Amino acid sequence: MYPRGRPQAGHLVAAALLPFALLITGTPAASAAPPLGGGAVGLLADGSSSTVYLRAERNGVKVYNSARTKVIKTLVRGAKVSATKTVSSGYRRLTSGHWIRNSDLYVSTHLYMRTTVDGVHAYAAVGGSVVKVLDKGTVVRMTHTVVGGYRQTSAGNWIRNGHLAQTGSSGTWGSCTVTLGGVKLAVDSEAGHLVTVNGTSGSYAVVTLWDRASGVKCSFTKMRSEKGRVGARGIVADAKRKQDTFTTPAGTYTMTQGFSVGSVPKTRGVSWRKVDGNDYWVQDNDSVHYNEYRSGTSGFDTSDAEHLIDYKTEYRYAIVIDFNLEKVRKKGAGIFLHVNGDGATAGCVSVSKSFMVDIVHAVDSGDLISIKA
Repeated sequence: MYPRGRPQAGHLVAAALLPFALLITGTPAASAAPPLGGGAVGLLADGSSSTVYLRAERNGVKVYNSARTKVIKTLVRGAKVSATKTVSSGYRRLTSGHWIRNSDLYVSTHLYMRTTVDGVHAYAAVGGSVVKVLDKGTVVRMTHTVVGGYRQTSAGNWIRNGHLAQTGSSGTWGSCTVTLGGVKLAVDSEAGHLVTVNGTSGSYAVVTLWDRASGVKCSFTKMRSEKGRVGARGIVADAKRKQDTFTTPAGTYTMTQGFSVGSVPKTRGVSWRKVDGNDYWVQDNDSVHYNEYRSGTSGFDTSDAEHLIDYKTEYRYAIVIDFNLEKVRKKGAGIFLHVNGDGATAGCVSVSKSFMVDIVHAVDSGDLISIKA
């Protein structure tokens, strides 16, 4: 939120056929391919672990209570959930004890694989030219998309599937706890980039972007760091955060969607939208759409919502911080990471425009931001 208080979703590769050129040249010539999992057929559990990480297939995926009688929250497309192997009557049980329709979930897009021979070619998403030659043992972040014997990388390129081997069900990293830039946080096996926000004094903080080293469980390299701004009244514990207090919540949150006033930037996997005059972030405590993006004005009081296009500087680029996804009323709505304005924020985190561009280009859906007072 920008001087008023501000969270959701990844994206799935659209289904299509790989061009006939693949059959002739042996190399892929386009990036579109049918993803595995999700859709009406639902998912099979990963047999290697009692916990599987899945993502919401679309916006508005419903999470039900343990009795499956009441919707307790909704998820945005690409939101990651920790699930069990238990599937009953078309619903999958989460580790929290709640339930989601299995057909509303798809396999997490991150898959870490290792090249099995020297000289493995990575082919361009369009045109089929060789963009990189990899040595044996190189760890590559892949998708579950396989077409014509080629697997798509998270960057959109293609590698012959026969030259890859899985590094393990949790990827090469695994979960760990690390202290970066003075911020201690737990990191899951999928987060490839982190943003840390270490409060210094008042409404100031040191914001740092970190890149995770391939093949090393808990090693991160600083990509960029600078002084940023937080809420005018500083940073407070997540549990104590209240709406309209001009405070930034402390905690670790996923980043799954973003938006911009202006052209859509190149992203790695964060779902993105270009906002217009119809777009709002709802802060109306009486609305069922509390703490949601909405297009149009139905279902909430527009005087208690942020009209996103009004903040052309701050929201030139903005990433939603997944705070208060449970929609606890009066806790706060619309916490973003965005471009600096004239001063402190109403609860968001802000950095320079050039730094924001670097973050947008680096982070993938489900990567983490951790905020500490």
